[in-house]
Amino acid sequence: MAGKKTAKKRGRRTDCTPEIIKEICEYVRVDGMTIRSAALIAGVSSTAFHYWREKALEDPKTPYGDLMKAAGKAEQLHKRSLLQKLDLGESGNLKFLLERRHSEDYGSKTKVDLKADVDVAVGWADIMKSAEDNRRKREKKA
Repeated sequence: MAGKKTAKKRGRRTDCTPEIIKEICEYVRVDGMTIRSAALIAGVSSTAFHYWREKALEDPKTPYGDLMKAAGKAEQLHKRSLLQKLDLGESGNLKFLLERRHSEDYGSKTKVDLKADVDVAVGWADIMKSAEDNRRKREKKA
């Protein structure tokens, strides 16, 4: 069986290369960007990013899975760097960043239950009448 050849994979090569993964993770780790925003800055289209995320969920052993694992680790490293700065006495916007970027851990846990009865019946005729009235007022001023 030594002469058996393996079949070559067909199709286009992925743009999810180790270099792109490294660049995305750097933006996430250093700048605290979301993975999606970092991917866009690295030149990955929004459509491609969402495709990569779906593929990562389907098969984590692909380059897409590698990206999501590495980016998740980069997010944790960014969070750690913010916490270390807080421990050193820096505050500034760090608490705000933690609350916003890592809300699952540091966001407000207050839940508000809002209920309202709203009865709005605005028809097309009402909208057109209002627009016509506004037009007339502008014409009178001019």
